[in-house]
Amino acid sequence: MLAASMLRELPPDLDLRAAALAEPAGVAWHAVSKAGDLSGRRVLVIGSGPIAALVVAVAKRAGAAEIVAVDLHDKPLEIATAVGATRTLRATDSEEIAAVEADVAIESSGNHRGLTSAVNGSARGGTVVMVELAAQRGSACTHVAGNYPGAPPCRLIPIQR
Repeated sequence: MLAASMLRELPPDLDLRAAALAEPAGVAWHAVSKAGDLSGRRVLVIGSGPIAALVVAVAKRAGAAEIVAVDLHDKPLEIATAVGATRTLRATDSEEIAAVEADVAIESSGNHRGLTSAVNGSARGGTVVMVELAAQRGSACTHVAGNYPGAPPCRLIPIQR
């Protein structure tokens, strides 16, 4: 049950499909805003579910020069391409992901392996924004720091949804 203060009345002319995107789009905008200025930068988006697809679209709008989307399945990668990804990779291709050397990586798979890919795919001094692992940020950061001592240093930014 939600407190009444958390509810908002929708305008009567707002399409319900558009209204349903308000919260996930807000998460995507927030994640991209935490990454800083994306103009001309290379962005790696790990996971290509609904939030990640919106992250791709927002990163494109924010001026990212290259957006690389990563997922395990074809359909999410097709959607990522349709909304702005310039390249797609399979999540199982760790060497290709590591070669991206992204200025910014946004982890939205909700999986520790996804966070590992985000860190490994970041350029030295890059920024990693954790969307789906934010609630578990202590264990996620410990997992990366504890198991990957040779990973390139990067700035981890957990966000709260």
